[in-house]
Amino acid sequence: MSRKFITTIAAAAVALTSINVTPAVAGSSDRDRLARFLAGAATLVIIGSAISNAQAQPRTSTQTHYVPHNHPVPRTTHPKPKPKPRAVHNGTSLLPRYCIRYAPTRDGRTYRTFGARCLKKNYRHADRLPRVCRESVKMRGKWRSGYKIRCLQDYGFRIARH
Repeated sequence: MSRKFITTIAAAAVALTSINVTPAVAGSSDRDRLARFLAGAATLVIIGSAISNAQAQPRTSTQTHYVPHNHPVPRTTHPKPKPKPRAVHNGTSLLPRYCIRYAPTRDGRTYRTFGARCLKKNYRHADRLPRVCRESVKMRGKWRSGYKIRCLQDYGFRIARH
């Protein structure tokens, strides 16, 4: 029970007990004495129950879940995507690093791409590059065609170190 409730009960008990303390009148009947006795007893019972409830342990509830030990919990897994087929590694998959072009973007970042003309001149198999990776980029006010670096790497092409 809350402290305010217990305090209220205790104050009421003190008030009632002070009312009951009156000098005995010679003409009081047995009914009046019985009523006063019952009121005092009821007050003591209320105070006793309030004190015992205050001292009682707070009620807590626990809930357990049954988990069977012999049945594993099924988990949803997503299969990893299969890698795209890589190009043959006999030197044809290495793209020249000096063909990388840098284009500034409007937000100040730099965009990297392979220049199509440079690859056509310096890479023997430029006509075999995937068309999905081809793009048009505006560099220095002109539209230039090139290839997305990340796309070519996804298709198995690598950038030469020199």
